[in-house]
Amino acid sequence: MVSPGRDAIYARLNELGLAAKDGLTVVPNFLGERHNESLRGAISGIDLNNFDLGRLSRGLAKGIMESLKQMLPEAVFRHRTGIAASGNALRQNRLLVEVAEEVFQLPVRMCDRPEEAACGAAILAAPHPRA
Repeated sequence: MVSPGRDAIYARLNELGLAAKDGLTVVPNFLGERHNESLRGAISGIDLNNFDLGRLSRGLAKGIMESLKQMLPEAVFRHRTGIAASGNALRQNRLLVEVAEEVFQLPVRMCDRPEEAACGAAILAAPHPRA
């Protein structure tokens, strides 16, 4: 028997997470946190009826987005009409985008180019004609 590849596993977890109406509570500090390296992750709210891959996947996505939101000052969100997002984590993961919109209560707009950091660096490094 051949095991499915990583991409197939991620695709299936995203599919299951998108289909789940709610998720388990996941604290994604599996390797600690910048401000406290001793923090560790946790999964809670598990019972005999809700412990499945869809809810676990959705809960992890929500935990990631809630962790990102907690890092930002609340003032950052005032008067915002959307979130400009970049990076392959969001580009290749519809579940993360959906959960980001849920957690931040704002629509997510993806940048139209891949490799945003490299494009930005190239633009800054390019010689510009003098005015």
